[in-house]
Amino acid sequence: MLSEIVGNGLYDATVKWYYILAMLSVWVIIKVIFDILIYRSDKLEKFLIGDKALIIDKGKINKEVLKKNKIDMNQLTELLRKQSVFSFEEIDLAYLEKDGTVTVKKRQRS
Repeated sequence: MLSEIVGNGLYDATVKWYYILAMLSVWVIIKVIFDILIYRSDKLEKFLIGDKALIIDKGKINKEVLKKNKIDMNQLTELLRKQSVFSFEEIDLAYLEKDGTVTVKKRQRS
């Protein structure tokens, strides 16, 4: 959004510099307000940003969580391969993080 404000303002000769400055100011104010609200409220943070989700527990895939987060099996296996996991049996716990990455806790080998 920031690039749209600045880019369109710079390349459009009809837009005055003070319009760009005003829009940047509004954007910064909105961003600061949301950051403060998210920092102060855990419920609002979970609503706006999301929370981690348990996708694999002791090798069992939670298909409801995958469906809710719109992830198919191909995407899941790709995310796991990036964590050097090639079999679901290797996994004790796996979480889908807020940023879309997967965190894996491998099983202890006896």
